[in-house]
Formats: sequence, structure tokens, C-alpha cells
Amino acid sequence: MAAAMVGFPQAYLESKEVKETSSLVTELCRHFYTQGWVSGTGGSITIKVHDASIPKPDQLIVMSPSGVQKERMQPEDMYILSPHGSILSAPSPKPYPNKLPKCTDCAPLFMKAYEMRNAGAVIHSHGMESCLVTMLNPQAKEFRITHMEMIKGIQGHGYYDELVVPIIENTAYENELTDSLTKAVWCIYMLRNFEYATQE
Repeated sequence: MAAAMVGFPQAYLESKEVKETSSLVTELCRHFYTQGWVSGTGGSITIKVHDASIPKPDQLIVMSPSGVQKERMQPEDMYILSPHGSILSAPSPKPYPNKLPKCTDCAPLFMKAYEMRNAGAVIHSHGMESCLVTMLNPQAKEFRITHMEMIKGIQGHGYYDELVVPIIENTAYENELTDSLTKAVWCIYMLRNFEYATQE
């Protein structure tokens, strides 16, 4: 990985907590790919490095790279970001014919979710089901669902509760969505033809 920037010692970037989080992101990318929740290079997973000695808003962030097959990712392919989104460590280039990994264009959206929700993770999926839900009614601004087991995984919700998920219109570039996200941020939202979620 590239050298650490000012403020975080290289030793911390190579710590057990950072390595475990990088391994977890790698494992989740493979699992999500197998489940069909992300496409080969589409989607992203980012998780805060849990370190009980550091307040959550100040924890480092591990982010999967863009343009790398999810099922082939390795822990050393991850980006390490500061709590404010500066890249502290980037993956080293791999030999030809591999392309140099890049930080996702969705990074500003992820950082906004971390800032506004004090999230511990942000997941950007390309699941077919979530894409189809946003296309069922092109005028819909939200998706409502109840009596689903997985609703219990959303803080403050139970099986009998109604979960209301905002639907945000897509744009040509992900970084153009930050304003829409700011207005609609919740613990989960759907982007027409995409899906994002945050976990506290």
C-alpha cells in the first residue's frame, strides 16, 4: 500500500483492526457477488474500522476499489480513508494486464452517509431486485414494505412495521447525487436502477 499521509502513522494503517476490516470487506464483496447483490465490478462496500479506543466519527474507513472484480478482491486491494475522506493508503498496482484500482466515484456519497447518519458501514449494491423495484412505478418517490423478516435488521423496525424507502432519481455521474442524498438520507434508500444502504 502507498505511504500514509500526515495524521495517521503507518503502523496504525497496518494494525490488526485495519487488516481485519480489510479482510471483512473482501469477504463481504465475494459473498455479495455470489448472492447477486453486486455485479462483477459494480457496487461497493465500505466499513469503519472498529476500534473501541477511537470515537466512531474519528474512525478510519476501509473502502473497496472501483473496477476490480468483487469475487477476486484481496485485502490489499482496499483503500484506507481518513474520517473526512482523504485517501491515506491506496492499493499498489498489480502487474499487466490488471488495471490500476481507483477509489470509487461514490466516495462522496459514502462520506455524506457517514457524516449524516454516524454510520458504521455503507453498502452500494446493484442487486437486480432493488433495480426492478425502482422501475415498477417510474413516478414513485418511495418504496413501502411490511411483514418481511429482514425489516427487523433496520434499527427501530420490526416485522409488523412498515419500512418506507426513498427512491432517488439517478444521474450520469454518482458524485452528482450528493445533494439528493443529503435531502433523503435515511438508513436505506434506493437510487433508480441502483441501491445504497447504511448501517449504524
